[in-house]
Order: sequence, then structure tokens, then C-alpha cells
Amino acid sequence: MNYDFILIGLTSGGPKALYSIIEKFDESFNLPIIILQNLPVGFDKIFCEVFAEKAKLPLEIVDKETILENKIYLSKAGLVLSINENKHIIVTNYKYQENCITEFIKNCIKQKFKPIIVCLSGVLTKNDPLYGLKIAKENDIPIVVQKVDDDPNMILRNETSLPEAIIKKNYYTSISKLNDIPQTILNIIEKNEK
Repeated sequence: MNYDFILIGLTSGGPKALYSIIEKFDESFNLPIIILQNLPVGFDKIFCEVFAEKAKLPLEIVDKETILENKIYLSKAGLVLSINENKHIIVTNYKYQENCITEFIKNCIKQKFKPIIVCLSGVLTKNDPLYGLKIAKENDIPIVVQKVDDDPNMILRNETSLPEAIIKKNYYTSISKLNDIPQTILNIIEKNEK
């Protein structure tokens, strides 16, 4: 079975990790990349500006329905992404985004999509995305989690981090140093093609 896209999930505190690896995603990745972030409204402008400077693949800031292609997709703050059976990314305006990663994963499974999930550093917010990752693992979806002590955000090293919680619950298939995540994804793709 081929993979449909790469899903990168991060919460507040995760952008530094994403900034440090996004330029490693280049034309060798022939899968779309969807980034789900749980970021405060207003922060998205600077996040997208820095991100666009570093990204080597085309970037689309999603604020209306769009067809999934080989690009990197980010939602505007305050919007939550989903995907329908026609591989269209759709957006919803939710007042609260606490479960945006879990809901996206649940929708992927419902639509029978096979993503590769990557979870970067960030602060654990309630149970998102833990419940979604539990379901993904039960459905044999690969989950790559950033190594706990490899966090570029020094403040988060003393917090309950998202990767720490994921590893503690065993909701992953690979643990990877931040800079090695793109190669880990390529290894998963190659292994699946054999």
C-alpha cells in the first residue's frame, strides 16, 4: 500500500523544530505534506513568513477548499484542516482547535487514507494528539516522533513535552533525532515500496 501524504503535527512550542528541518523536505519527497499546528491566532503570519523562506517545496496557506497536490499545506490560524474522499483539503472555522490533530487522524482512517505521521516537539495540550495517535498505531499507520532530548526550544526541555508523552504511551513506530526525521520518512517509504 502506498502512502497518501505526510502529516506533521505540532503544538505551541513546535515551530522551532519545524523551522530547523523544513528545508530538508525537497523534491525527493513525492508526497504532499500537511502541517497541522495548534497555534494561537495572530502567530500564523510570522510563522508562515519564516516558514516560506525556508521551505524548498511550494507552500500553500489553506483558507478554502483545495486539491491535494505535491505541496506543503498549512492552515491559517483559527481554521482546522480535514480531507475528504476526493483528496480535497477542506477547512472549518472552529472556535477551539484543541483536538485538530486527533480529528484529522480519525478522518484519515475513516476515509481509508494512509499517511506517515510526524510529531514534533511542543507542549502537550490536553490529549491532542494522543488519542489520534493511539488510533493511528492500531491501524498500522507509521508514526515518527522527535527524540525527547533533541528539542531546539530550550524552554520546553523542562516541560511535559508532546514527544515525551507519545513515547511514554508507546504511540509511535519510530523515534528520530530532529535532523534525521526527513531521512526516517524516506526509509519508511522505501521499505513500503519493497
